[in-house]
Amino acid sequence: MWLPRRHRPDLSVVVVVHNMAREAPRTLYSLSTAYQRHIGADDYEIIVVDNGSTPPFDAKLIDSLAGNFRLLRLDPAPASPARAINRGLAEARGKVIGVMIDGARIVTPGILHFARRGVELYPRAVVVTLGWYLGRDLQRWSMETGYNQQREDEMLASIGWPQDGYRLFEIAAFDESSVDGWFSQIEESNALFLSRESWDRLEGIEERFDAPGGGYVNLDTLARAVELPDSELVVLLGEATFHQLHGGIATNRSFRELSQCLSEWEEQYQAIRQRPWRAPSLAKRTYIGTLPEAVLPHLARSIVEPVRGLPLGPSFDRNLWETARSPRPTDPICAALVGLAESEFRHRRFQAAAAVARMARSRAPDEPAPQRLLSIAGAWLRDAGEPPDDKRAGFHLARAKAYRLLGDAAAAETEFRAALDWDADLAEAKSGLVELRSHCADPEGRDSPCQPKSSASSPIRQAIVVLGMHRSGTSALTGVLCGLGAAAPKKTLMGPDPCNLKGIFEALSLAQAHDKFLAAAGSCWQDWRKFDLQWAHSQAAAEHSAKIKAVLIDEFGDEPMIVLKDPRICRFLPYTLSLLADLNVIAVAVLPVRNPLEVALSLQRRNNFAVPMSVMLWLRHVLDAEYLSRSLPRCFLSYDGLLQNWRYHIDRIAEQTGIAWPNRSDRSDVEIDQFLTTELYHERATWNETMDHREVLELARHTYRILMDICTRGESTELRAQLDAARTQFDDSCRTFEAPRAAEHMAQRR
Repeated sequence: MWLPRRHRPDLSVVVVVHNMAREAPRTLYSLSTAYQRHIGADDYEIIVVDNGSTPPFDAKLIDSLAGNFRLLRLDPAPASPARAINRGLAEARGKVIGVMIDGARIVTPGILHFARRGVELYPRAVVVTLGWYLGRDLQRWSMETGYNQQREDEMLASIGWPQDGYRLFEIAAFDESSVDGWFSQIEESNALFLSRESWDRLEGIEERFDAPGGGYVNLDTLARAVELPDSELVVLLGEATFHQLHGGIATNRSFRELSQCLSEWEEQYQAIRQRPWRAPSLAKRTYIGTLPEAVLPHLARSIVEPVRGLPLGPSFDRNLWETARSPRPTDPICAALVGLAESEFRHRRFQAAAAVARMARSRAPDEPAPQRLLSIAGAWLRDAGEPPDDKRAGFHLARAKAYRLLGDAAAAETEFRAALDWDADLAEAKSGLVELRSHCADPEGRDSPCQPKSSASSPIRQAIVVLGMHRSGTSALTGVLCGLGAAAPKKTLMGPDPCNLKGIFEALSLAQAHDKFLAAAGSCWQDWRKFDLQWAHSQAAAEHSAKIKAVLIDEFGDEPMIVLKDPRICRFLPYTLSLLADLNVIAVAVLPVRNPLEVALSLQRRNNFAVPMSVMLWLRHVLDAEYLSRSLPRCFLSYDGLLQNWRYHIDRIAEQTGIAWPNRSDRSDVEIDQFLTTELYHERATWNETMDHREVLELARHTYRILMDICTRGESTELRAQLDAARTQFDDSCRTFEAPRAAEHMAQRR
């Protein structure tokens, strides 16, 4: 049926069909008043233009639809739909006109209502919808894996379509033009709505786009629309078009053939417009509509993990949910508290993050960093400020660490004990208590109540602890950090050697003290066994603690920022942190990562170690360093990445740890460029070589993959869980053949 000529509808929609006997009936039904919501039959008309179908489109179908439909036919018709669209535009009577270039697209039930309202928002509104494919994947790839029209029919039946048109989102995926959804680049709209006046200003569709399917005609139309003076882009939120499988010129062409088509269409566009195709810049946009539940996962992915573009800006931190990094607090203790709170947040322990951030804010009420964290995390810790039971142990552990930073040992002890009440096996809480007891013991060795440190203690200083396996680029990294103003050892700085031509940046006295400490514990630097951290707090270790602290004082004096590098520390980091805390030094960690085969080849050249032994050492150092540094602000980086673009990685270190470089300048950059050259990179191994090398353990390859994922994508709960599993597997393996191998290593040491 159709409206009398004297009646002028608010909205006209032009739909082009061509040989779509299966698909077009669904599309047209989805545009009927039986399906569309919040819009009456007298409010709109649908103009169906048959672009030369063979056989002609069935007029009886039009008569059966609820609403005002008209059928036009072009015969003969060109291969492009451009002329058909213009014919429909000429027949349209609405004040708002929508164009659907592809009649094989089912629409959602609110599309006409919200499109009409969207055009009314601005004089030059350009209302667009996002394009989706039925089949839950890019359709050309679905076809590669068995998707066909029968399966599509079954999929539509499985959601009961057309009873609830919004369930289409459950069986769909974005098409290529809308791959990042609402917040990024939109190259075309398969349901484009403009005012009649705007269509007149465009003078319709450019018919010189005469390729089959139209080539770039749809992209060109949207680009011209948004380039109109005073145009305003309006994006429909929960409305969309869904492409059915029908052998479309572009949508259903094999990816093997598509590149040739795109090249031809690009050439035609350039010939018509005298410039290469560029998608329009659509930064400013208005949103209208609802958000069905099935849309929400796609919405979240589009914001947080876009395929292209960065809708929240290039500085958006996916782990901290912040678009701009807050300035680090000037008070070092507050800065350390913020670092701890951020670490809890990254690990998705939001209640603990809020609790520590409130402690930081209490210490420094005007600092923005803890306030920003609380604006996101505070809602997780409401009412009395108690987390759910399954979060209690970690919550109290974080508070214990915070009180320890504040120097309130008594409160820290209370919180460590509370953590153990909820999880009696929590290793970090146990070691924290042991550490507190060792600091609170009286001269006769009896435990005494822990008391807060005096406020008159010496100023807090910073240490950048480089946690990397031997031969992993630790010297190169430390040289860069020193070039940026972090203090190197003063008294016994190791000079260049044949394997480190530009210096080692390590204190010989500290390495020797650590060797004696390890020997007293029955270990050595080339021991791949797990170090006994409980022994580190025993009376037997006390004399070594005093010596190591004396070395630290002698080597670094009262420097406000030091860089501490000795690969041995990877195995006993909590012990080193306790010594630094005694000296009022707070730490951040930087963890360089290098291919285990390259490390093994380097140790083979320098120490004549067998590859399997070196791989075991690599696993021990990297797994322990990662696990034991989780409470610290830290940054991972690859050795290869440091050599390629040290500026980027130094910025990442500063961003993730809160370090402010004391000596960053043009001059320091030049000096670092001269220092950090490729001649520092000796043994090289490709990933394929590492995969194929029979002496590299599969566990080492797996661990290296995870660490490289962290270097490139950042930390996540999933990746840490994988590292926990790898560490458990390695520890179990070590216990299996610990005695004979340990005896062999100790013999080598002697």
